[in-house]
Amino acid sequence: MTEIRLIVEEAPEGGLIARAVDADIYPEAYNIEELHVQVRDAVRCHFDEGQMPSLIRLHITREEVLAARGFRAICPVGIWSSGSATKSRARPVATSA
Repeated sequence: MTEIRLIVEEAPEGGLIARAVDADIYPEAYNIEELHVQVRDAVRCHFDEGQMPSLIRLHITREEVLAARGFRAICPVGIWSSGSATKSRARPVATSA
């Protein structure tokens, strides 16, 4: 194995949790620097000398939740209330009744 991938997420109680995609490795830490140390140590403990990957790839994710209502949106030209971008750059013109 030349590379191992771990997905890193924020823990609900604080800190970070990593989980390997193709191995049973689940290190935890309070910050990213400590997580680097914990991940390297967990990989060294999990693999035998000849099986250890040469690279450790961390995919760091972060979930954010935004309110969809309750604020005034400022839409750039070409994006309207339908939620989809249009190719036209023309702005709608109000007509008199």
